[in-house]
Amino acid sequence: MSQTKSVNEMDVFEKMGYAFSKIDESWEALKFNILTFLGIIAVPMLATIVAIPVFLLPFMASVNDNNGTISVFASIFTFALSIILTIIWLLVTPALVATQLASVRKQKISITEAFELSKHFIVRYVVIGLLIGLAVALPFIVSTLLMIVLIGFILLPLAIVWAIAVWFFTLLAPYILKTKDLSITETLKSSYEVSKQNWQWVLAIVVVYLGIQAASIVPFIGWIASFILMIAYACLPAYIYVNHIALASASSKPADITVTKSQTPATKKVSKPKKTSKN
Repeated sequence: MSQTKSVNEMDVFEKMGYAFSKIDESWEALKFNILTFLGIIAVPMLATIVAIPVFLLPFMASVNDNNGTISVFASIFTFALSIILTIIWLLVTPALVATQLASVRKQKISITEAFELSKHFIVRYVVIGLLIGLAVALPFIVSTLLMIVLIGFILLPLAIVWAIAVWFFTLLAPYILKTKDLSITETLKSSYEVSKQNWQWVLAIVVVYLGIQAASIVPFIGWIASFILMIAYACLPAYIYVNHIALASASSKPADITVTKSQTPATKKVSKPKKTSKN
């Protein structure tokens, strides 16, 4: 308890350093259920790899297309494919979040259990994901279309700032939805409120990921380093949420969806939900 209290008393820069220092905890959490993680992302990852050549179609078409007709159709096709891939990834996101939360709690969870625990969240995750994506994409689309006039260049930096703000206030939404079982609007509202109250922790997570992306500026070596760091820090948001944000904001109510009072901090097995009638 004293350790948690001292961590919460850190200033924002100390929390940033603390977040960076939790690479071992994040990596250990990932390894704890590594087979489950790999099993969940297998299909979306395979679909993404197969789709990569398709995304090159607009560039290939523009080379041999004199009037631009082929390029337009190729662009529309790749855009539709990107939407499909996004939905595929959103379909497995609830299971990934369930596995992250279980891993940071040192709970074993199988692929079947992860999907079983999260199947009734899927629709809400897909809708929230699409809403967030739309909120981020629309300003970029508008600013790009207006590039023919000066205002497009002015709007583009604002679109970038807006995208970061949306990311900041919705970063915790997947974990809030999973742990609190809220509606779509309630989840987004709660994510905004919790992010405001715990802005230092959220900013620490954002800085870690921005730092990782900054490494990708360096060709080849930077790309590899960024990829490795993204994997190593994959469970960092869940770790910060469970151990600091949820613990501080709801001390009287357990933040984890599967832990019971009879379980100990030692390695636990996530039990399948029992079908019981609601009072």
